[in-house]
Amino acid sequence: MSGRGKGRGRGRVDTLENDDDENLTSALTSLSKLSVVENVPTGLGRGRGRGRSNDHSEDDASQKQKSSSSSSSGRRSSSRGRGMVPRLIARRPMTTTEQYEDVLDDDKLSSLGGRHESALSVPDAEKRSSSDDHAKLIDDMNPALVDSLQRESEQNKQPKNITMKLESRPGIGSCAQEKFQVASNFYKARGTPKDAYLYTIECELLSVRAGRTHPILNYEEAMEFFELVAQQLSASVSPTVSNDSYTSTFTASTVSTLSSTTNPVSKQPMYFDGSHLFYTIRNFPDIEMEIERSHRPENCRYRNVHVSITKVKDLKLFLMANSKEQMDQQILHFFETVLKSSLYRKNYTRVNSSFFLLSRTQPVDCFIPAKNFYEGFHITMKHIHAGLAIQPKEKIGVFHKPKHLLEFLEEFFQQDIRDNTKFWQNEFLRRQAAEAVKGLKVKLDTGNTSSNGKEKVIKDISAESASNLTFTLPDGDVINVADHFATANRRKLTYPYLPCVLTRKYKKEDPTTGDKIEFFEYFPIEMCFVVDKQPVKGTLDPDVISKLIRIAAKPAPQTFNAIRENMHQARHELQEQFDNLGVEVAENMIKTEARIMPTPTIEYGNTSINNVMNGTWSPQRFVRPQNITNWGCCIVTRRPHRDAENIVSRAIDTLYQSARQLGIELSYPAYDSMPNVVNPNQLQEYLEFCEKENFELVLVVLDSKNSEEYSKTKFIAERLSGGILTQCVLMNTLKKINNQSAQMILMKINAKLGGLNAQVDLKLFQAGNGGALFSHGFPVMIQGLETNVMAGQDSILGLASSFDPSATSYTMQTEITSNPNIITNMIDLQMQALKTYYKITGEKPKAIIFFRTAVNEHQMHQTLGFEYRAIKSACSLLQQDYEPKITYIMATKNHATRLVATDKRFQIGKSQNVPAGTVVDTAIVDRSRFDFYLQSSQGIQGTSIPTKYTVCQDENRLSADSVQGLCYYLCHGYVRCNRTVSRPNCLMYAKLATDRARAYMKAAGNYIHNYRQKSVQAHMPDILNVKRQFVEDFEPTDRKKTTDENRLYKTMFFT
Repeated sequence: MSGRGKGRGRGRVDTLENDDDENLTSALTSLSKLSVVENVPTGLGRGRGRGRSNDHSEDDASQKQKSSSSSSSGRRSSSRGRGMVPRLIARRPMTTTEQYEDVLDDDKLSSLGGRHESALSVPDAEKRSSSDDHAKLIDDMNPALVDSLQRESEQNKQPKNITMKLESRPGIGSCAQEKFQVASNFYKARGTPKDAYLYTIECELLSVRAGRTHPILNYEEAMEFFELVAQQLSASVSPTVSNDSYTSTFTASTVSTLSSTTNPVSKQPMYFDGSHLFYTIRNFPDIEMEIERSHRPENCRYRNVHVSITKVKDLKLFLMANSKEQMDQQILHFFETVLKSSLYRKNYTRVNSSFFLLSRTQPVDCFIPAKNFYEGFHITMKHIHAGLAIQPKEKIGVFHKPKHLLEFLEEFFQQDIRDNTKFWQNEFLRRQAAEAVKGLKVKLDTGNTSSNGKEKVIKDISAESASNLTFTLPDGDVINVADHFATANRRKLTYPYLPCVLTRKYKKEDPTTGDKIEFFEYFPIEMCFVVDKQPVKGTLDPDVISKLIRIAAKPAPQTFNAIRENMHQARHELQEQFDNLGVEVAENMIKTEARIMPTPTIEYGNTSINNVMNGTWSPQRFVRPQNITNWGCCIVTRRPHRDAENIVSRAIDTLYQSARQLGIELSYPAYDSMPNVVNPNQLQEYLEFCEKENFELVLVVLDSKNSEEYSKTKFIAERLSGGILTQCVLMNTLKKINNQSAQMILMKINAKLGGLNAQVDLKLFQAGNGGALFSHGFPVMIQGLETNVMAGQDSILGLASSFDPSATSYTMQTEITSNPNIITNMIDLQMQALKTYYKITGEKPKAIIFFRTAVNEHQMHQTLGFEYRAIKSACSLLQQDYEPKITYIMATKNHATRLVATDKRFQIGKSQNVPAGTVVDTAIVDRSRFDFYLQSSQGIQGTSIPTKYTVCQDENRLSADSVQGLCYYLCHGYVRCNRTVSRPNCLMYAKLATDRARAYMKAAGNYIHNYRQKSVQAHMPDILNVKRQFVEDFEPTDRKKTTDENRLYKTMFFT
């Protein structure tokens, strides 16, 4: 039923979240537009020192001239103590990378080298340490170089498309405590594949219309449409036809005939990717055709469709599949398209790259109301050292339950909503209901009407009931929805007092006035049935995800049994396609040799641990314990527990006992009244009191994880104040505290106070240039770059850089970036990290080991080309002849590879995972790259995911054993636990840095919201004034406030 809406109930229901308040990245991005100081990379300028906005292009010419001088002075005024706190930038000014982009060209760098002074060797008169033997850093670069490079890069502010070849494998590692065999989830593909041909298919149905983000047809509709095209294409073209173009027209009768007489899938297989490419093993000419469709989706205004098919490329599969070089991505795309399109035709439900056979499997018991979850598999094609291989992986998918929409909502809310009129009168509950069903596809049961049996997508739930929601008939009469169905359809509604679902909203021109009139299409809830096979879209609640992981977690052998069963079924379904291509898939998984790496020596204050068992050890007396004599404690809650203070007091007693074991002298809180119960609204006042009392630490007890109070605590303590160290802990943790959990809390506290818990002996790896890494006189800086990506928002990057010989203590920098795959501000970040290292140690690192979270395989060359050269350029810009040896490594757990030991002796623990320290660098690795898999931690729950490392560049000329051992050793000594972690510590700290920046932004967004409310009361002209007032009052990202005057300097406060 559709018509012109009247009264309430028209339009879409707003989401529960207020986008203005919750879109915190956007909020701070707008915030930074208010004031930009050129080349102050950690955030906004302060007070009257703020520069002009870069928002208006007409100001660019004058701004560039002013920025040159302001940047120099800005850098001088904030040079002290840089780099120790998160660099939180929303909308940054022109970066050093952009200014000096042509420096990335090595030839230009060398030609300009004589025009700048050595920043790492010129003393800074303003900042001298007690040791005058070391030359000090200066923050100002040669103005002539700055001006020259600015002019040269003026025409090109975007990253250059620089690519570099990845490092080749120097050999296979041999170092091992023990060797054993593992099975991996790869199935080798053998045979002599036939040649294939790549075509593009172009038509309006598969294109994205202006102003839209998706094609007219979704994946299922596109696959159905292509079947029609394939039938007509097979019937129209002779196998011996020439490659000249061909034109044909088809009608509905032709379609009917073809459907009954041909089977193109088996006779002439074609494989469509669901977008605009398809492959076939038959060579067709280019074709233009007209297709008359027998039916069309509602959002499609086309009936007769023009289709253009053009050949793009011949694929020589035999030559490419057996090449030892890196395989063309087009070949892998061909095989993946064959797999996925063939499985889809076999009634598998596809969700992205995963497949679920819902018709033959039973759902797993699910605790989520109105949801089922099924076990399926993800499948892809890989080119590994052993050749082409299919890689399946077990997958869990959550689907909406197919049932009557009323039953669906009742299960969702766990209550009766049919006869509960108060439920629908509650606006908050109605919005919840609308959010729960938004995007659901429902099938209509409208009786004897044209809409009966049709499928619609729900956009909203009306605010009014069917008996109150009215629309205008063509004759001008006004009627409500309930009466319309009772009279026109002769069907009286059972629940006329329930609302309706909105399924369509469109505009139509009034023939008399020419005005655009808005129309809405509503149907009563009782006429809707939820269609099956609908996956839950979007991100699930973190608690739900955690529960799903626990339910789905299986020991490694069980996981591999499930993979074998899925692959056996898939091979049966795909056998016909394999035969057509001339490919045979092995029945068994690939097996290969694995090695257990030796463990490092972990040094404590009074002893050393030489043999780490299963990735865990007991902490000893700290190397450098920090005493805590003046500290406070508070319980932040809105609902105080009657026994809360006693619980915290008992926990403090346990902390006191554990501290003595670790060498820490811990006093009791400064006041007998502590712990204090503090309302969140009074938190800022309380922390200001703690700052005045010069507390070394404040223990903050919270009710729940990821709470607003957590981000608020960190924002106030580390941004709004002069720097207060806080340790947040959950009340539930303190309720069941023991010596082990108390020691973990103290490990974090000691690191935050600038202490040193333990250090790992890294002096094992011999570099090719003759010096031993990490030895005396050969300083090394370890760096980790992590990106935190949120859908629909800018990403946050975090860079953690070591500043001590044992690579135990790290600084952090954070920044908002629009491109997590290429960090365009890398020169700025690297220069800051090098300056900080020099200020703290008095030395320049002779080697840099740089770890980065990996990007997609086809982007590796470009990412490496830009970032690696940026690191080199940063070193040269600081000092002309400064050339540390750089090793650039990408690390990721975002892959499908799993390992299981074939010998039960090496199936460790309850989850029966491979031992900690297991490395694999044969058979399942890449043919041409220097990569390997390392399982550095002992998996506790489910099947462990090994980390995949790819050595992209290695100027230190490390052997395979050295790189693998270094990566494993760097997974020890994490300050938050006495276990090995799954990735090197530098990446773990970089992840903590991005999390802390996200917490700052969340808290800052709440402050902006409060100021927005004040602006309404004060009648301020616009939101910019509100944000300007916010900056002047709180200065959340001011560099000087958070370094020179902040007590967090030289501490790992972000842990």
